[in-house]
Amino acid sequence: MNKLKAVVLLVVAAASLAACSGETGGKPRPVETAAPQGSPTGQPPDGPSIPDPLDASPFLGNPCDLTPQAKLSGLGYTEPGEPKTEDDVAKVLAGPSCHWRGTEPGVGMTVQVQTGNRDAGIGGVAGLEKAKQSRQLGFLEQTEGIGGYPAFFAGQSDRRATGTCALAVGIADDLTFTVTSLGYEGAQDSCDNSAGVAAIVIDTLKGGA
Repeated sequence: MNKLKAVVLLVVAAASLAACSGETGGKPRPVETAAPQGSPTGQPPDGPSIPDPLDASPFLGNPCDLTPQAKLSGLGYTEPGEPKTEDDVAKVLAGPSCHWRGTEPGVGMTVQVQTGNRDAGIGGVAGLEKAKQSRQLGFLEQTEGIGGYPAFFAGQSDRRATGTCALAVGIADDLTFTVTSLGYEGAQDSCDNSAGVAAIVIDTLKGGA
């Protein structure tokens, strides 16, 4: 029997982040793995259930709408974000995203809805945990929830001390979104920004103004 090949891609590829930072990045290099057994769809059978799942589908065509500009301005993002919905990262690998440049040189931020992992049957918090167990993720650390939803610092490595903080939030059993902040002075600044933006996304998904 042929095994279903699935791709775990947690955060936006380096090439997309470079659009915010001005740095030169490479193409994404996802890791392939056999889909978990025991589920006909490939959906991971383990992991916590999200009691009040949120629907991100209305925002997939323009993920920038997940973060109203008026709320982002207070975090130093005064210019509109750049949506990414038609490239290979958005349509094939990770999912749609929006990228913002900060007012300071090299500072940037990305919000991405991880529909790629969901569609491959490896989405949600369970997918993150299995990726860590299989060493596709080098770093996964649970942190305080965002608006009542589970949140994790995650990535191929822990880069918080260098001012890059990737935060993944589970909004359905099979879906997460990520906020990645980079170019900050350290872990506190970058992770505070990621958590603040994630709270805005949750508020939007809940129907907040």
